[in-house]
Amino acid sequence: MRKVILYILNILYALFGLALFLGGVAFCIYVAQFTALRNTHHYKLDFSLYWPQVIPVVACLAGIFVIFVSCFGCCTASKNNKGFTIMQSIFILITLIVLITCAALTLKYGDNEETDVYLIDALTDGFSEAKTSPNHQEMFSRIESWLGCCGAEGSSSYRPHGVHYLPQSCCGYSEDSNQKCEFTSKEATDRHGCVKVVVSYSRLFLRVLAAAAAVAAFFGILSLVATLALSIDLKRKPAVYEATDIETKKGLL
Repeated sequence: MRKVILYILNILYALFGLALFLGGVAFCIYVAQFTALRNTHHYKLDFSLYWPQVIPVVACLAGIFVIFVSCFGCCTASKNNKGFTIMQSIFILITLIVLITCAALTLKYGDNEETDVYLIDALTDGFSEAKTSPNHQEMFSRIESWLGCCGAEGSSSYRPHGVHYLPQSCCGYSEDSNQKCEFTSKEATDRHGCVKVVVSYSRLFLRVLAAAAAVAAFFGILSLVATLALSIDLKRKPAVYEATDIETKKGLL
């Protein structure tokens, strides 16, 4: 029965590890879209790594480690070996430290104003470049369509650009549509600026990542308890002495 419980706990542990890994990958892609908006000439001598870039990598590594330990835990459950249970207990303790560290880093250094400033700078820079760069304009329009936002701070952000109409993405029109998106369009004026939307989603995303790490740690603790219980139940098998053929013949004589 305890082996069955250990199997179930390790499968759940692996699922949350997978969720953490996929969440890290998704957030990495999410941040990369806004980082691509920046003018590269402004950041040629900036070799710093920012927390919004570091945290998804930490989450991915933590998720991979959890999946590995879960697989080893399933192997441990299938074998009556006390050594395996001790190794598994050590592995789980290490993953617990990694998961708690991941959750703490995410909440302390990711879910704060530094992330906001990083994303605001990237979006503001990208929006400014969109005035003269068709490539940046296309990328920003994709973000507007994807997130349902308009401009950097709202539709009014486009007024200094000297345009007569808003991009079609601000009104939810397709690129090949002939409809004009007016500054007075209710669809456009009701939309938030992309800066506000992106920052809000980023904060939410980071909290979900931290929650996934915390829940994975919870199942890790349950797996540790179950592994230790199995280790206690395991008893050393007494050595079985097998007589050789010569000894058997001597016994018969």
